Amino acid sequence: MSLDSVLQGVKTIFLDTAPIIYFIEDHPQFADVVQIVIERLEQGNLQGIISPVTVAECFVNSFKNQDQKLQQNFADFLLQRESIILKETDLKISLKAAQLQASYNLKLPDAVQIATAIITGCDSFLTNDKKLSRVSELQILVVSDFVV
Repeated sequence: MSLDSVLQGVKTIFLDTAPIIYFIEDHPQFADVVQIVIERLEQGNLQGIISPVTVAECFVNSFKNQDQKLQQNFADFLLQRESIILKETDLKISLKAAQLQASYNLKLPDAVQIATAIITGCDSFLTNDKKLSRVSELQILVVSDFVV
């Protein structure tokens, strides 16, 4: 099944960290898959949600390598688009993250990401972490599953 067909009817999607990095850094294997989602965001057919975890994780390597151009690219993409909303972590998300961590034995950052998606009403969660597919509360889309 193609990503285009899976996205039919999806109005809100959570963007996990890896797909954003693939897009910004033009990953040779995965950027084209993520581009499909980005085009839908830019056309206004899809709303993207991110969390503070997404922002922090995206910036790690650019800070480590002191790459100011990459930092600016991430800032522009994550924080300057109307089609992407940064949802702050609140008590409701924190408690849902704890529940998910207990139920699925997730790492805390993953639990916060998925909890944010669930609490904000996302239809899908775009990631490249196959382990997250075991979460049954929302549709998990794994980028590598859509590589042609």
